[in-house]
Parts: sequence; C-alpha cells; structure tokens
Amino acid sequence: MKYFFLIGLLLWSDLCGAGTLSTNPVYTNIPARPQRDYANQPRIVTNEMEVRYRRYWKIGGLNWTDFPSSTTQITWGDDTPTVQVNSVVTTFERVFAGFSFTAVSGVTYILSFYIDAISGTHTNNNTALYGITTSGTTRVNNPSLGRHVLKFVATSSGIATMRLGIGVDGANPNTASITFSKVMLEIPRDTTRTYPYEYVYPSDSRAFPYTFTASPVGDVVGTETLGTAFPARKSNSVLVIGDSFTNDRGNYAGYATDFPFYMSDYFQWMYPTAVSSRGVSGETIAQITTQLTAALTEATTHYTTGVLPWTTVIVEGGVNDVNGGRTLSQMQTDRLTQLAILDAAGLQVVIMNVCPFNSATAPEQTIITDFNTWLDTLGYPVYRCFADMTNGANQWRTDAVSPDGTHPGNGYRAGAYQIATRLMQILRSLP
Repeated sequence: MKYFFLIGLLLWSDLCGAGTLSTNPVYTNIPARPQRDYANQPRIVTNEMEVRYRRYWKIGGLNWTDFPSSTTQITWGDDTPTVQVNSVVTTFERVFAGFSFTAVSGVTYILSFYIDAISGTHTNNNTALYGITTSGTTRVNNPSLGRHVLKFVATSSGIATMRLGIGVDGANPNTASITFSKVMLEIPRDTTRTYPYEYVYPSDSRAFPYTFTASPVGDVVGTETLGTAFPARKSNSVLVIGDSFTNDRGNYAGYATDFPFYMSDYFQWMYPTAVSSRGVSGETIAQITTQLTAALTEATTHYTTGVLPWTTVIVEGGVNDVNGGRTLSQMQTDRLTQLAILDAAGLQVVIMNVCPFNSATAPEQTIITDFNTWLDTLGYPVYRCFADMTNGANQWRTDAVSPDGTHPGNGYRAGAYQIATRLMQILRSLP
C-alpha cells in the first residue's frame, strides 16, 4: 500500500510540476488559466490488446496466430471483429486462433468475447490461457450464445497467449463449429468488478459519460444497467495521429512503449482521459493525414451509441519527412492540409513538434528548426518536444532517448513517459 501511495505522489507531482503552462518555455499558445479537474468524469474503457489485433486475420507473425498453421478450418473476419473455427472428426480435432499480451504478476485482467454461433459437440475447452500462471477463470467449454467474461489474476509475468477455438487443451473428436467476436482484454481499476465494460477495438481507449453495471451468471454477462449520461470535456476524448512514436501499445516489463499509451494507462486515476492512437511506423505528415480521415470515418461506423466522439486530436510527425528528403515547404503544405481537416471537423488540436533526431545532417536540422518555429505561429497549443528533450546540442537527452537515437525511450521516467506527462498537462488546461 505504501508503494502505491509513493507512486501516486510521483505521478501527481509529474502532472502538476509544470506550474503555469502559459509561461513554461516547452509550451506555446496554452491558455493562461489554472489547471482544473471536474467532478463529472467519464468512464474510460480500454482494450489492452495490441493494435495488430484490430484486424481479424493471420499474416505471418504480425497478427493473430492459428493452429494448425494457415489452416482453412479458420475463417477470419478481416476488418470485421469475428473469427469462425471448425473441427472435423479424425482430421482436424484441434483448431484454434490466438492472441498474446504481456502479463504482469499481480495484475487483474478481464477478458470478454461474444459467441455468435456454436454447433456440434465440444470437449477439451474452447478457451485457454498459456504461458503464465493465473488464479481465476481462463477456460470455458461449450459456451452458450451471448457475451462471456473470464476474470483472472496473473500469478507470474511473461508473454501470455489466449487460445480461442475447439479442443484448445486436447483433441475434440467431433465435428463442430464456433464463432467468436469482439474480443476485449481489460485491466480494471476496480479489481472487484466482475463484468466487462462496453466493447472497444484493440488498443483503443474510449470515454463513456454514464455509469454501467452488469451481473454475470457464471461466465455469462447479464443485462447491463446504464446510468444517465452527463456532459464531459473535449479533452476527455483524445485521438493521437503520428508515426512510430505513437504506434505501439507494447508493454515492456509492465510499462507501455509509446507515449499515447502512457497517457492512457498511467494517469487515469487522477484525470480520466480516453487516449487512442492511430500511429503507423515510418509515415510522413501526408500519410498521417490518411490515418486521420480513416479514424474519423471509423468513429461514425464502429461506435454509434454512448461513446464520446473524439473531440481533441494530438498531431505528431515530421521526422520521416525530414529523413525522406521532403522540403520545408512540402511539410508546411501537408500540415496545413491536415489542420484544415481537423478544423472542418470542429476538433480541438494540440501539436507536438518534431523531437530531436540524432542522425540529422546540418541541412536536415535546419528544416527541423524552421518547421518547429513555424508551428509556433499557427495559433494552436504546441508541445515543444525538441526544446524539452534536447541536450542543447540538437541531440536527445540521454535519460530520454532509446538506443537508436531517434525514438524516445520506454520505461518509467524515460522519454515516452516524459512526453506523456507534458501532453497530459496540456489536456488538463484545455476545455
């Protein structure tokens, strides 16, 4: 208990340590008003599965796994969150899909999924967790239609793999079929909670401005009880668009990898904020704009009831333009196009400028400096990552950088965490 209290004090000091943001040199165009919190805070629902599981397909080792490898007994939903598994007596008596996550000993997890269809005879379980030890429920056999929940506590750390299929623990000598959909992994802040929240897509964090309860019977989720919706702030629902600084939820020894996921995972007990990321490694500003338009379309098709729409967007990117030979003028044009889309959608914008790039040539460094200076003139709130993270010689500070000299380091108090802290400070100062 004393440990968590000390960690809480450190997090609080990180969020509050900047003083008046409008006078802090690592921020530009920040409203000159005190940071404040409000009594009505939305529920934050986070799917801890990595973004690669957003698409239900098998492609090498980058997405879902399957057994037998590349089997035609599994029908993938691709962009629809569904997977159908079929067994055949004497031929395919064990068939399953799987996803992995980094489990941390002592952490409580809630795994939920829907059974859309089931037929035939099932033995030796339809779900099972491998790779770690746990207490709680990780297995279910021959489930009924509807939503199911498995709650467990990790009693060891490591890479855990959840199998979903037929005969996951041993042969099922029968012809059978089962269809899973909308798989979600949560880490509940309230460890007494036994039910899952509303489904959100892998790696997303979404805000819901009302209370929600349900009473599972066994592992079957009962009818939900919803409270009355209440107003929320724009800065409660945040989308991050960017490049490799923003694309990986990861989990390294229990820590997030990229800054949006530190924002999502570390500060929720103080300032509930839904932070989702659509970052893609290697992308330029123009390519990042494609992420934005796709995300805005998704927001109107995947979530139609109850969820707060994205109302604030954090814009990151530019180093791949510099490294790829784009000119200052091209970068400016691409960023203005991006901002015009955000303005037309009525979204609140926060800009993160280009961070240090240790291998930049002298001409590339000139473009970085000029581009960052120009961003300050646009009138949007700006987090000056370069000024905050540089050692004064156009290089990353050693405490903040990863070994490659390009990306922020991960781990508590390293660069990704520091960036997350700064951006959360800005969000607390916005409407």
